Amino acid sequence: MSPNASSASFGSDGSVALGDAAGNLFVYYPDMLAAHGASRFRLAAWGSIPHGARLLTLTPFKSGDVTALLAVDTLGHFFFPVLCSFEGAQQAKVFLVKDPTADLSYIADPELRFILTGGVVSQCNPLALTSKSLKALA
Repeated sequence: MSPNASSASFGSDGSVALGDAAGNLFVYYPDMLAAHGASRFRLAAWGSIPHGARLLTLTPFKSGDVTALLAVDTLGHFFFPVLCSFEGAQQAKVFLVKDPTADLSYIADPELRFILTGGVVSQCNPLALTSKSLKALA
């Protein structure tokens, strides 16, 4: 997938997206989310999943006329994707949060630069992910 792409190919079982088309799996870091309110949303190959990471799926949920993909972990906890842009030429990164309606400026806290974000965050906004082929769960 190219940087900041508007579309991507995911590997799925027909009802949820499990990872990318190359077979990498979605993961996040529950300890980071618990401690700092956000976690990086990453891909990892089976057998190379980082210590402390937990598997996720992107699961379609419908609310009214809108269907969006939410991240759901192996324990049934769900999270919302957030796209953060960075100062300079650094590419945007996707994070997961519990509440996308909260003020997301906490992700830009300078104390999180070397722990979570890996750079100087300029702005974070909720990211609406959709799928043409996955059917919403209710």
